[in-house]
Amino acid sequence: MNSVRRPAVQNLSAWLESTTGDLVPSAQARVRPEIEAHYAEAVQSQLSRGAAEPVARVAALADLGEPRAAARRFRRQYLTVKEAREVTHWLKANRGPAQLMFLGFYFEGFRFLLAGPGWKTSDLPARFCLAAVLGLFLIYAGTNLATLVLARRPATLKTRRWIFLSTAINWWNWGMLNLIWCYVDESNGRYDHGWPFFINVILPVVTTIMLVLTGYMGLHYLRLRKKIATLGDHDFDPV
Repeated sequence: MNSVRRPAVQNLSAWLESTTGDLVPSAQARVRPEIEAHYAEAVQSQLSRGAAEPVARVAALADLGEPRAAARRFRRQYLTVKEAREVTHWLKANRGPAQLMFLGFYFEGFRFLLAGPGWKTSDLPARFCLAAVLGLFLIYAGTNLATLVLARRPATLKTRRWIFLSTAINWWNWGMLNLIWCYVDESNGRYDHGWPFFINVILPVVTTIMLVLTGYMGLHYLRLRKKIATLGDHDFDPV
């Protein structure tokens, strides 16, 4: 008696739709032929063992794996339709004045940090923080201006990858600046007078949230950069 477990989907077309339906068409065109070839080989293997064709197809389908698990695996590896829209939107946004606006916000944060009394001391931690903030600002300014220039050029795979790499760097840059900001505010006593709850509770909580957020967003844009690298220029709509 054959005890092949019947899969949740009943045929290959339904399995492919449930696992690759969220991917961009170019990714589907790469994944589906491989799956179809694997399925055909599994069916032939079952038939060669004497199984009836319906049983062979059910067994081959079950051999492909659980659709939800396969869908998660493909979404981690290939660009989805939702992510493709995000890529296009972000490339368009980098062509506008948003980069200069963010650079202005960063510069204001830089000036706010320098205004603290902690910078007037000669101790080594203060000097280190000052050098770190200056370095972060120069990195942020350089990547932002380079991204602004590249985003106005014809969108190629190389420029797309650079833009998303610089975006990831800038998110981590914001996180490091926030960490230094918290350290300086706590060490130079900016909020000591009448703000004990803020300095002891609110500021560390906000800093932790910002570090988690900036770290996650940096990894998110690195993942998008990696997915973009698996595709070619023809896989994207003109920006």
